[in-house]
Amino acid sequence: LYTGTEWAEGPAWSGVGRYLVWSDIPNNRQLRWIEDDGRVDLTIDTLKRQVFVQDQEVNLTKKEFDILVLLASRPGQVFTREHILDVIWHDDASVSDRTVDVHIGRLREKINVHPDHPPYIETVRGVGYRCNTGIVVKVVAD
Repeated sequence: LYTGTEWAEGPAWSGVGRYLVWSDIPNNRQLRWIEDDGRVDLTIDTLKRQVFVQDQEVNLTKKEFDILVLLASRPGQVFTREHILDVIWHDDASVSDRTVDVHIGRLREKINVHPDHPPYIETVRGVGYRCNTGIVVKVVAD
């Protein structure tokens, strides 16, 4: 689980010419290497706190960045609003689950620069949000 400052099980770290990504085979989630075909939709630099959408830097607030890193840490996994609140806002009782919806909406506006492409962040109705597994996310941490 991403805690806001580190990756616990292993992110999609970039390698030389290939990337480590999650393989979502039902009941058998595992890491696998894929060859780099040059396509990167979203680059997240966790140390510099920078995000690039197809090589264009996108300015995010601290909370937007943290939400994006949380979702990207487990592509395809659904995160409930309550879980996002707990991880990003901790125990701030003055924040409601609608706050998550507003931040997700602003984040989508900033990173979904091509309306004809699938959304990077998907809504799972009545449950929460997940990072689209069909996009290539490169995480840089050095």
